[in-house]
Amino acid sequence: MAMNITNIVNLQNGIDGLELLGSEGLSSTNIGGVNYLYLGSRISDSLSVFELASDGTPTLVQTLRDTDDPNYELDGVSNSEVVEVGGNTFLLNASSDDDGMSVWQVGSDGTLTNTDNVTDGGTLELDFAFELHAVDVGGRVFIYVGGL
Repeated sequence: MAMNITNIVNLQNGIDGLELLGSEGLSSTNIGGVNYLYLGSRISDSLSVFELASDGTPTLVQTLRDTDDPNYELDGVSNSEVVEVGGNTFLLNASSDDDGMSVWQVGSDGTLTNTDNVTDGGTLELDFAFELHAVDVGGRVFIYVGGL
């Protein structure tokens, strides 16, 4: 069986308020039958939330910027992952330039609310955090972050 690729749409940085420079860290989830795509932008220092139509067309729902809150770890956002914990959906992101990570709760409309941030003060070895992965071990979720 072959898989065919069809281009649906191309998004451009700066068009309709999109901040997509250095796009990395794509993640997705389905909330209440609606698909959402989360896109980190390393150079724009932002996370964008898109609702996906049934034909795959993305519509911008929310953009979060590192400058929105000094606690956000979005400077050089490099990777993201969606996890389920206790019936709630969360998005995790690693940040290479902030040397840390952020945790976001995903709302019923796909939007993100910041719940926690971890910044390396020099003891966590999160320098240039660029990769992360969550693992459920016996009902506990552990987050592994890779950096330099």
